[in-house]
Amino acid sequence: MSKNNWTIAVDRGGTFTDIVAISQKGEIHTHKVLSRSKNYHNAIVFGIHEICASFSIENVARIHIGTTVATNALLERTGEKVCFVTTCGFKDILNIGYQDRKNLFALNVQKPDPIHLRSIGIKERIAANGRVITPIDIDDTTQKLRKIKNEGFTSLAIALMNSWCYSAHEQKVAEIAQEMGFTNVHASYHLCPLIKLVMRGQTTVINAYLHPKLKEHIDFLLANFHDTTLRFMQSSGGVTRADSFWGKDAILSGPAGGIVAVQNIMQNFPKQKAISFDMGGTSTDVSRFDGNINKIFETQIADIPFHSDMLNIKTIASGGGSILKFDGTKLSVGPESAGASPGPSCYGYGGPLTITDANLHLGRILPEYFPRVFGQSNSEPLQENAHLFTKLATQIKTDLGKSYSSHELAQGFIDIINQNMCNAIKEISIAEGFALDDYTLVSFGGAGGQHVCCIAQILGIKQIVVHPTASVFSAYGIAVSDHVETKAKSVLLPFNQKTCAIVDQHFSELEKQLSVRDEITRYLDLRVCGTDYSTTVLYIDNNYQKTYDDFVQKYQKNHQRQLAQNEQLEIVNVRIEASSRSNAFREKKHPVHTREVQRSSAATAHHQVFYQTSFIDVAVFLRSTLQPGDFLHGPAMIVDDHNTIFVTPEFKAVINEYNYLILQVQNVPQKAIKTEKDPVLLEVFNNAFTHIARQMGFDLINTAHSTNIKERLDFSCAIFDKQGNLVANAPHIPVHLGAMSETVKDLIHTHKQNLCPNDCYVSNDPFHGGSHLPDITVISPFFDGDEVQFFVACRGHHADIGGITPGSMPPFSQKIEEEGIVLRNFCLVSDGTTNFSQLTKILSQKPYPARNINERISDLQAQIAANRRGLRELDNLVTLYSLETVKLYTSYIQENACMATQKLIGYLLKDRSNALFSFRDYLENGACICVKITLSATNKGHAHIDFSGTSPQDSGNLNAPLAVVKSAILYVLRALIEEDIPLNSGCLKPLTITVPEKSILNPQPGAAVVGGNVETSQRIVDVLLGALQVVAASQGTMNNLTFGKDGEDGFGYYETICGGTGAGNNFHGANAIHSHMTNTRITDPEVLEFRYPQVRLESFSIRKNSGGKGKFNGGDGVIRRLRFLEACKVSILSERRSIPPYGLQGGSDGMCGKNTITNIDGREQTLPSKITLDIQQQEIISIYTPGGGGFGE
Repeated sequence: MSKNNWTIAVDRGGTFTDIVAISQKGEIHTHKVLSRSKNYHNAIVFGIHEICASFSIENVARIHIGTTVATNALLERTGEKVCFVTTCGFKDILNIGYQDRKNLFALNVQKPDPIHLRSIGIKERIAANGRVITPIDIDDTTQKLRKIKNEGFTSLAIALMNSWCYSAHEQKVAEIAQEMGFTNVHASYHLCPLIKLVMRGQTTVINAYLHPKLKEHIDFLLANFHDTTLRFMQSSGGVTRADSFWGKDAILSGPAGGIVAVQNIMQNFPKQKAISFDMGGTSTDVSRFDGNINKIFETQIADIPFHSDMLNIKTIASGGGSILKFDGTKLSVGPESAGASPGPSCYGYGGPLTITDANLHLGRILPEYFPRVFGQSNSEPLQENAHLFTKLATQIKTDLGKSYSSHELAQGFIDIINQNMCNAIKEISIAEGFALDDYTLVSFGGAGGQHVCCIAQILGIKQIVVHPTASVFSAYGIAVSDHVETKAKSVLLPFNQKTCAIVDQHFSELEKQLSVRDEITRYLDLRVCGTDYSTTVLYIDNNYQKTYDDFVQKYQKNHQRQLAQNEQLEIVNVRIEASSRSNAFREKKHPVHTREVQRSSAATAHHQVFYQTSFIDVAVFLRSTLQPGDFLHGPAMIVDDHNTIFVTPEFKAVINEYNYLILQVQNVPQKAIKTEKDPVLLEVFNNAFTHIARQMGFDLINTAHSTNIKERLDFSCAIFDKQGNLVANAPHIPVHLGAMSETVKDLIHTHKQNLCPNDCYVSNDPFHGGSHLPDITVISPFFDGDEVQFFVACRGHHADIGGITPGSMPPFSQKIEEEGIVLRNFCLVSDGTTNFSQLTKILSQKPYPARNINERISDLQAQIAANRRGLRELDNLVTLYSLETVKLYTSYIQENACMATQKLIGYLLKDRSNALFSFRDYLENGACICVKITLSATNKGHAHIDFSGTSPQDSGNLNAPLAVVKSAILYVLRALIEEDIPLNSGCLKPLTITVPEKSILNPQPGAAVVGGNVETSQRIVDVLLGALQVVAASQGTMNNLTFGKDGEDGFGYYETICGGTGAGNNFHGANAIHSHMTNTRITDPEVLEFRYPQVRLESFSIRKNSGGKGKFNGGDGVIRRLRFLEACKVSILSERRSIPPYGLQGGSDGMCGKNTITNIDGREQTLPSKITLDIQQQEIISIYTPGGGGFGE
């Protein structure tokens, strides 16, 4: 055996460490060891020596390591003690983030804990164009660094404002820190010189946090294998040297190996297109491969956003350990997992029922082929607990009157998790414009084999591949990975022939930083000017046209619309990837002798398996007995030491020339239609409808132009039944969701006889379902034959729709036309033909025409594309389940929401037959919002919500249209319902609502309403929650700020600003986050300054101690200060400036907000809560947002 012939790869997971050894001759050895054991100190070292038993370690040329050290340290928060260093005024920026909350309906808002323990701001400032505004103050910097060093910090993460385009200040801070003895210093310009302070700052903190622990791990391995080339697997899909292996690039070190393995084996297929499906114990990872590995450059782990070059792997909390639940109305699976301890019930450690238990009960896992390592003695086989499924079936019979056998119940849970995993696959394929018809599904991981055939059937995938190393597939991929280095830099240049020369200079600068130069590939991140999401395309030196054509092709495929002639392109980032082949391994090709394997004679055993509705006889085959050329027909089970593949009756299994197991569809029976209400399908359709709305949202983000939609995410997408009732939505903006149903119903009322397939209608009329005029809704009917069956709609906040101020948010409007152009059911697309010319005429109408109409048109095109996505996905659902079934479940889902509301009423009654709750609160103008809530146990639970006593219609714009009132009620109900159900019209069925006509909550047509949508809506929530004494008031305002200019080159910018949330019983309020009726993101500081050179963000910080005190404290608000570099018109529309957010149960009120202007001479003056003013150059607007109320004495 020749020396230096072997490559060893290790994938260290949470439970097992997988090892693969590959020789240049094509030999493959595999091995598994426990990741933790009393018998050895380190699983990687032990496993490598174990696998080398058949050959000498001296014959190992290289070792590739995939590790979870960085991932675990991040998830478990066991990294280094880090101080974040940034520009003065921004030390809270990572704690604020983008101000949106993850769980839309959570009253106890949970923000991720910051990774860094301290932050400091130093005196310096760089403009968005790289110009130095304030030179770095060396004395200030030195003094602050010395102070934190004295506090015991040795690790720094440095990210200064706009250092992506000017790095000298960061370099100086790093030099000072290193001279002072800081041992772990990381600067953002070196790691990722990319625009977006929050992302770049978090990336730098992550790197500083993880690096010491990762370095300790690396040094240990280097000491043990110092005579062998050691490389480490990166999230980007390549290995690198130890000195180039950063924490930020190690997060997906293991899973990335699986995707590289898919790339490697797909070279042996004529169509190199695959979906990877890696189902483990806790989660499932899926990814798409189209001949090239699909990458992303921004991601979130543990709710922390950061920059990293990584493979596009979507992870969902669905695995063998996912816990099975019944909530009284429907079944659900996960997201909680039993983990390794106690593990599934069948492990014998007292764990809950899980997907593994369901597969075992159905006969899809055979205990005799599993190791005997379970039970209290760690020597027992898997233990089937059929009685637990029988017990759960009895509970369902009692609660719902629905009878299940224990096996039917287990099958139902399998159906649910299969649909969840299919939804994840759709998000990385169909949602991005890639149909699945000609894709191969590559299955690996310990749990995937029991599900993969069913997954393929649901998705319409005709071929499945299972590699011989499927149980250690990520380690196999790590073994065959190339040595890869990547570099990137933001440039933000227009893309045209002239800028190609500048681009080449940037590429040359990046290439100087490489240590690998064998093969260098250049890429550009391109986007349509004004949009936020870019597409990465290959760049061939100075070949402008080829690069442009490549982008257009990808854009049209992804977004289902043409690039308009007036749409220019922008280069966001330049990227390079350099690679060097680590080895020349090619898999062995074996001679093939076609042979049908007979079930009767060749099977090791026969086994009864429950499949769909009954038991079937299944032949069991050992994988080791099957040779290339063998084929067999399902149903069958193919087992080896670590894997069990359930081949369903619809599939044929073939062993190909590479010894791969190929599963091919041979027949697909028609899916049985269930018309009775079924708790399994209820959960399937809950997820399916929500998934469709999410897909619409993804398309809208990708193609919209305005900052409001693409960055602030101020939009909502939803599905409606044929009567216009809301069925399901993606968790977007609460104030939109209830109101949209009224808009759809108005369209049905006025145009029912005129609707045609491929129509799109546009509306923003607040008196017919609209919220305020900038919120424009696009509605599309779904036809089956000649009849409308459903509607899809999306509502987006446009940057301007006319009116007396830029941004269409005037603080002092008194009639609706002063707020912009009113559209009611305008037919924008008639039977597929657009009518933008007529719409342009309408938007141009005087006296207050819309500004930047081209952007309005572009955003409406994006909304049309989003609706088309929804229609296609609905059509797929109808094809899969039948129209009748889908229609039934739109009704059943609403029935379920009705039952959830009735259950909530019962809980609030506390065994009483009726109860009365009341509350009142006030707006700044003195208007009173009164509510009386009468709860009754009649008809399984009923509530009367009565706003009698509320003040009359406002002469200003604080009037809330009736649709907005219903949205607020719907939001509160959903927030109080603890079950995970889609927000829909069924929540309102047990309610009667009384709102006096001509009141501030039910104004006459023509009244001004812009403040009612954004401000009064928050007060409605306050009085409803106050009446029920559930939670103290949150900030109670959206702090609306707009600025812009009129004229031919006019523009408008709009943002809402976060504050504190209210405390409740047993929880504190959250700092610096949006609450209740809004959840819009805020534009990254660097993006704001680059896109709007008229302003500079002076500071953005948490307003300390602004939350009310109590047993549980309210959350703190923020302070946001904007310096205007040009004269602009500014409008502020806010509340809670004189009436504080209330505390409850003895808790103190939150602090009121405040608006100020700082004049050129430095004087700060307080402004009213609502104001429009012409601001002069160098003046500063400051917004101090309210804190939340405290709870308890």
